[in-house]
Amino acid sequence: MMKKHYRTGGSIREQAQPVKSQKQPQTADKLIASLYEPLSPEISKYISQQAKAGVRRSEIAKNIGISKARVVHELDRINRGNQGGVA
Repeated sequence: MMKKHYRTGGSIREQAQPVKSQKQPQTADKLIASLYEPLSPEISKYISQQAKAGVRRSEIAKNIGISKARVVHELDRINRGNQGGVA
């Protein structure tokens, strides 16, 4: 679709409009449900190693292909396990 821009002096300039993305955002229900799907031990170990190395959580998520919320959830789960039952 072309949008018309009217300028002084009677000339009309047309400008192409950006195409809207067809990708649907992930719904909250799917996001929360994905937090409880178990990750493989290799991925869990990778997340832990990268976090200890100082890599940002968003970068870890991009490298693996999961949401940042999932990375944060996994790090919290790992940290709870390392506390040894301290309440």
